[in-house]
Amino acid sequence: MLFRSVTSITAQCPASSRPLNTAAPLLQVPFVDFLDSAVANWAFVSVENVGCSTWTLLQESADNQRPTQKCHSGTSCFATGAKTYASNENSALVIGPFNFTTRASPHVTFWASINTVTQRDGFTVEISTDNGQSWTDAGTSKLYGNSQVLRSGSFVPALSSNDNQWKQYDQRLTGGANQDKVWIRFHFTAAGNSPATGGVLIDDVIVSGAPLPACPEVLRSEERRVGKECRSRWS
Repeated sequence: MLFRSVTSITAQCPASSRPLNTAAPLLQVPFVDFLDSAVANWAFVSVENVGCSTWTLLQESADNQRPTQKCHSGTSCFATGAKTYASNENSALVIGPFNFTTRASPHVTFWASINTVTQRDGFTVEISTDNGQSWTDAGTSKLYGNSQVLRSGSFVPALSSNDNQWKQYDQRLTGGANQDKVWIRFHFTAAGNSPATGGVLIDDVIVSGAPLPACPEVLRSEERRVGKECRSRWS
């Protein structure tokens, strides 16, 4: 198999950090990003001010820093570092905010290539409905399977693997239903020394949700009072 090499087009930490813009305009659903054009809606941040974020945008290059990892499609994707992630890293790749008030069963679908220290380093999929003040793990056993990471001294379900293969993942964002300002993040942690090469690559992100059916006629006359109730029936 022919592998295309990738290298960073932004500096490593701390220059690669891109803070969350809580004043960003709402993103409408469906949202599709193959990461081959502007990525202004994305943020790379440290979590709880622990260390720094190595998340960066990678682009095809002759500089072969990841000889066994390539982007899933196109010429660029996100990764934890140009070559590897930082020891004891606690960081996140964040996108949003999304408006789910007119969408039922919101989902995020993405492709990921994971090459980390298994059962120790990896990432969770989380959402926030309060501009990043608090975060909730949106992942389920269907997403994480039996994998886990060591985080703050405890093992928690997460995506962790060393198979170094692109796989598509899908997660329903239950806590985001009927919310008008939802942020999504890929929260990566490493519980020890990083390997010489490896990490997580993210590509081809889709945020979706089925359009809500129109509320019954009997409710429309009381739309102001029951509008939220009507939407919740289809979330």
